[in-house]
Amino acid sequence: LADKCVWANNYTSFCASPYNSIKGIVPDDWYKGLFSFSDDIWSYNTETETSKLVYDAEANNKTFDATNLTTDSEGKILLFTNKNDLTLWALSL
Repeated sequence: LADKCVWANNYTSFCASPYNSIKGIVPDDWYKGLFSFSDDIWSYNTETETSKLVYDAEANNKTFDATNLTTDSEGKILLFTNKNDLTLWALSL
């Protein structure tokens, strides 16, 4: 979903990707709040065509349904909203 990604620069993006199974019609049921994701954060480099797990939510025992992703101007911090409770999160990249 576009709401779960952000471009950090010309070739690197960060996306929240669910590690749990999807239990509804995406994206409709997700927008309606009928279910939520438990997301990991991945980086994708379109220049090298590589991906990297940036944050493993399950391993860290902290889950969230990330949306509204943005980065700081230097691309060192990823900010997002947890759709479940509208809290603001920041991850150091």
